[in-house]
Amino acid sequence: MLDSEIDQELTRLRDGIRESLPVPAFQQVVARHKQRVVRRRMQIGAAVAVLVVSLAIPLLRNQMVPDPKPPASPSPVLPKGPFLSDADFFDADHGYVVRTVCEHGDPQKCVERLFATSDGAHWEERPLPKPGTVRSWAQASIAVLGQDELTIDWGEVQGELIHRIHSHDGGRTWQTVEVPDIVTGTVPQIPENASLTWTCAQLVGGGKTCAERGFAVLLPGSGRSVLLANRPHLTAMVAGEVPTLDGRWWVAGRDPQTNNWSLAISDDNGRSWTTAKLGFRESVNGYGWSVTSSGGTLYASAVGPLPNTSNGLSAIFVSTDGGRMWQRTWQPADDKLPRRVYSGGVVPGEHGSLTVNTPDDKSYASSDGGRTFHLVKRKYGDYTYRARAGFVAGFADNADVLEFSSDGIDWKRIKID
Repeated sequence: MLDSEIDQELTRLRDGIRESLPVPAFQQVVARHKQRVVRRRMQIGAAVAVLVVSLAIPLLRNQMVPDPKPPASPSPVLPKGPFLSDADFFDADHGYVVRTVCEHGDPQKCVERLFATSDGAHWEERPLPKPGTVRSWAQASIAVLGQDELTIDWGEVQGELIHRIHSHDGGRTWQTVEVPDIVTGTVPQIPENASLTWTCAQLVGGGKTCAERGFAVLLPGSGRSVLLANRPHLTAMVAGEVPTLDGRWWVAGRDPQTNNWSLAISDDNGRSWTTAKLGFRESVNGYGWSVTSSGGTLYASAVGPLPNTSNGLSAIFVSTDGGRMWQRTWQPADDKLPRRVYSGGVVPGEHGSLTVNTPDDKSYASSDGGRTFHLVKRKYGDYTYRARAGFVAGFADNADVLEFSSDGIDWKRIKID
């Protein structure tokens, strides 16, 4: 094997191991805080330190196989005060949040409470039967499948069993849903009100460790996970939980031949996909991909490690033809801002502008598709994520307030009490 081929293989293995390492559930949920896309999967960078893992890979010329048993993750350090561990909205009026309090920040002493609203103004506490087998520090992850239908998962970390409950009546009563380690059932397309969720694509180590992440369809009516019959031919896939505002579903993943990132877009509910190679292979945080749309243009952003920051704005790509071709507009550099960002990606605004918030309470906007940014007045909360009907913004230091926007332009403040 040539040295260049060995180097390429080592890079692929190293990136694959990093992406498959289990991460403490709180970091995972907050780093997502639901990308919705991805599952609103956002990061409260001011409140939580990002786990950094260093790996040493031996060079085995004849057989380069990664250790199927990555090192155990430490228990996370949690905020001492209340925090919103997750939230999801079906529309501006129907939403659900989980507020968590951990005594003295102790992950062994956390209490989760579920709140629901049907008018966007008044909130009612609902029961939240957390399974006794779930780790004490695991945080609830919400997926809303209708005005009164939702699922809540615990343990959505690679290599861990997912515990799921499902409700048809807005969280008043619950049923347990079995989630297999490897999902096998299929559907030909993504049904109305369905969501895309994380699943394990391959188990190793005697079926105890997830070697590759994938995505599944979360079905309304039952809360079951099934596979999409026609999936993009990519590895290490991350899927947007809900479609973009113009109805497109998206999946980011690595090309099996080159290990470069690709983006797959579907405008027919997952029956077919248009996959485009990006020519980009840098590391991206587990839920660091985000795809949004505005005025017929798609914007993809990647958040990952940069020198001196673990949560850097690594790239922005723009597509004007529905995802067939992408142009990279943002290239990070030591002297360019923004640098460290929340993981929600860019939010489209008026006249094709893009906005991004940083953990140091600054906001930056771009009017040229993400090539350059300039400081602007803060318009919405700290971190943002996609909900089914728009965007939700939260605050790193406030567990009582969220903001909602159907288009990323006009925002409505929602007080949770």
